[in-house]
Amino acid sequence: LGVPFKLQGNYETAILVGGGVGVAPFPFLTSALLHEKKKIQTIIGARSAKQLTERHLLNVQLATDDGSKGYRGTVIDLLMTVVPHDGSKNSKIFGCGPTKMLGALSQFARAKGIECELSLEGDMACGMGLCQGCPVERTDGKKKYSLVCVEGPTFNSNDIVIR
Repeated sequence: LGVPFKLQGNYETAILVGGGVGVAPFPFLTSALLHEKKKIQTIIGARSAKQLTERHLLNVQLATDDGSKGYRGTVIDLLMTVVPHDGSKNSKIFGCGPTKMLGALSQFARAKGIECELSLEGDMACGMGLCQGCPVERTDGKKKYSLVCVEGPTFNSNDIVIR
């Protein structure tokens, strides 16, 4: 439900970055990206190997905070080793995971000049926008907030403020 990731665009490689349960939408996204004939690089992380899943994902690189599987460190640390220093103009990042990770991912994408789209989580009491319980701050100033339940859950990382 809601606004899905935007698959179209002038990029060749989709870089899927997920943390913890943020990997949940990636099997569906992978299938849709293959239909669009995009190359896929998947980078997922979790606290430990017990919290990782690679099922239905392609070209997966793993990171664990405790080093029990894959790269020892955060998914953002691993991403920094995977993406060239000058960025990748032919790539687009798709992110889903904890807010802190999404904030770091947004900063990374901005610094590298890579388009980035994030799937947010929010406390949604009503799911229709009536309760105003899931706001995300906007960067453009035309509108102070958007509601994750109505206008999301996916947003361009340049359009929102992640705290």
